Amino acid sequence: MVLAQMTTTVGGHSFTSEEGFRTGLMIGCGVALVAAAIAAVIPAARRAAADAGEAGSATGAGRSAVRA
Repeated sequence: MVLAQMTTTVGGHSFTSEEGFRTGLMIGCGVALVAAAIAAVIPAARRAAADAGEAGSATGAGRSAVRA
C-alpha cells in the first residue's frame, strides 16, 4: 500500500519513488523490532533433566561429547 501511493511518473510509466522505498524499509524495520521484543519475552523451554542436575548421566555425557 505504501509503495503504491508513493510513486513518480517518468515517460508515462509509474515507478516507486525513493521515499516510498525508504518508508517501506522503515515500516519493515519497526515490525522487525517489535517481533524481536515479543520473542525476547517468550520464556525458554527447560528440560526436566537439566533442572535436576543430571549432567553426569549417560545422556548428558553423550551430549557433551557431541558438542566437543
